[in-house]
Amino acid sequence: MILLNLKSMCTRKGLSVTFLIVFLCLPLYPQTQETDYYNLQNTLKFSDFLIRTRQYELAAQELERAAFLAPGNRGVQLKLLKTYRLGKQYHQSISTVERLYMNRLMEMPAEFGKEYLRSLILSGDYDRADYFIGTAGNLEQADRNNYTLSILLLKRNWEEARAFAAENLPVNMRLAGIAGESESIRYKSAGLALAMSAIVPGSGKIYTGKWKDGLISLVFVAANAYQAYRGFNKHGIESVHGWVFCTLATGFYAGNVYGSYKSARIYNNRLDEALQQKALDTFRSGL
Repeated sequence: MILLNLKSMCTRKGLSVTFLIVFLCLPLYPQTQETDYYNLQNTLKFSDFLIRTRQYELAAQELERAAFLAPGNRGVQLKLLKTYRLGKQYHQSISTVERLYMNRLMEMPAEFGKEYLRSLILSGDYDRADYFIGTAGNLEQADRNNYTLSILLLKRNWEEARAFAAENLPVNMRLAGIAGESESIRYKSAGLALAMSAIVPGSGKIYTGKWKDGLISLVFVAANAYQAYRGFNKHGIESVHGWVFCTLATGFYAGNVYGSYKSARIYNNRLDEALQQKALDTFRSGL
């Protein structure tokens, strides 16, 4: 009897707690059912979060849904284009603009035109970008100048970039400064490096800043040449020892001469790459 009474009390207590929970949560149930997490407002909020956390591909997917929910909304469209660009989906951005404006590319609003240009330039399509700069109707002169100068810098046309920055105003001062920096680049002469190593093995590489490579080349060529000399001096022109080391010395010598020429080219390319990267960082940061 005692056990039955205890069981009955526990059962009544459990039921009371259950009814209490149901009673408290019941008003919330319809609200939860009515919440639409996929409406335009929530989709845009979620896309903002994804952009802030640099999840650009997922953000673009959310904004594609937003563009479907709000066709013709320019704010959503422009945000989608920017997100494509930030996620390096340049071709997707370009094709979206061309789909939106089709035969009216030259008449598109300035903000869309600038976004279109950014994606063209970042994708390396400089010819189309140049054409658009020259024919677009809604771009301001400052924008035309800045995008043209950016293209020249990214193509490493340093001399032309300096002339353009000097003759066309207004222009972004950071880009103009990069163009000015190009004048102070000091290249190494590939021909001189080749000639130096032809005379003194390894000296061409030392000239391009590769001291270790230059010294190693000098040692290898000199050591093999000396061994070839010893062989020929001891056994004459028919010396196998002499011919083996002569062949090695010749191979190292030829490789050293070509390597010095190539080293100068690589050195110069690194200088260009560093300045080009600076221009690219400036362009990406916004003009």
